[in-house]
Amino acid sequence: MSESGYPGFEDLQDVCLCFEDSIIGIQIKARYGNFDTIKWSISRKEIEKNAVLVCILIQEEVSEAQTEYHLILAGFLPTNMIKSSSSQTLELSFLVLAKPT
Repeated sequence: MSESGYPGFEDLQDVCLCFEDSIIGIQIKARYGNFDTIKWSISRKEIEKNAVLVCILIQEEVSEAQTEYHLILAGFLPTNMIKSSSSQTLELSFLVLAKPT
């Protein structure tokens, strides 16, 4: 059992959907940048333990003093579509529903 208190839920998952007979992990990655250069990284272990990677774009520079940010859902990718035997860096164009404005 992990620190979350749910059997099977690992600390490599940001969100989990818990059903009677299964747990679906969702990894959420937030990065500061702009649409032209932003990239998200996911480790092999995170790929194996999660069903979906959700990528969030933060356009303001991140600071501990700032309490609010304008977040953009850049897109998502089912982890079974990530074809890599190691960690992977993903650009905006690799994501599903990625649509720059």
